[in-house]
Amino acid sequence: MDVLWDDYKSAFAVAESGSLSQAAKHLRLAHSTVLRHIDRLEEKLGVKLFFRHQRGYQLTEAGQVFLKEFPHIQHHFKRLENQIHNASNELSGNIVITTVPTYAIRLHPAIKSLRQAHPQLRVTMLATDAVIPLENGTVHVAIRPGSKPQSSDVVVKPIRATELKIYAHKDIAVKQGLPNSIADLQHYDWIMPTGFKRNISIFKTILPHIPLEREVYQSNHFSDIAHAIAGGMGLGVVGMEIAKEMPQLVETPFQVPDQLDSLWFVYHRDLRNSKKVAAFYEHVIKNLI
Repeated sequence: MDVLWDDYKSAFAVAESGSLSQAAKHLRLAHSTVLRHIDRLEEKLGVKLFFRHQRGYQLTEAGQVFLKEFPHIQHHFKRLENQIHNASNELSGNIVITTVPTYAIRLHPAIKSLRQAHPQLRVTMLATDAVIPLENGTVHVAIRPGSKPQSSDVVVKPIRATELKIYAHKDIAVKQGLPNSIADLQHYDWIMPTGFKRNISIFKTILPHIPLEREVYQSNHFSDIAHAIAGGMGLGVVGMEIAKEMPQLVETPFQVPDQLDSLWFVYHRDLRNSKKVAAFYEHVIKNLI
């Protein structure tokens, strides 16, 4: 009896969720279909992947191995599918893009322009601060801010760089004045990023001069930070291009010089001949705002 790919997918969905009903809902299949897939897979393999009990499906030792290893197999198949699609070199089908939430919205004009030029293309956006590995084949293009990615497995093209500056709401400037030196920073409330974003050069420079109690608001999204600053909650760092869209913001007299936030167009080297990727890069360069 042959084992079908659907049998593996059903078993993995149950292994992840621990529930036949949740797996069926995720896969949009009937409970009986998912159960049939699991039974057929276990019969073919000659092992039990699950202990069935009233609380759900618990993994056996073999099931634990399956749960750990199957995602790698999925990634290889996804990459194979992408390579096959790219071999046809058609400007059609789906292109999957990932970027940080701040830039997802700013890519809309480029995506609209791309679709107008190539209406057979569909676009899927994965807006997240997490770095999705391009080698797993689930994403075609990453738009990444920050330092230049160094992996030998990817192709990296520059898009542009924007200067990072310290801004405040104009009402703060009127009521409190603005910092003229780095020593003045301690006298203001601040909007700051969380986690690894605090390692960006400009934050490493100013953070030692800002008491923790003055960090009145922290966020993991720069778009949220920019709007909090524009709302008058405190001083903070914003890219100049975004700040131009917020007329209520004013630059502070004190600035940390030469602070650039670079933006990169990144894709796996296997896609270097992809017409979809090349077309998207062209429209990003022309239309990114």
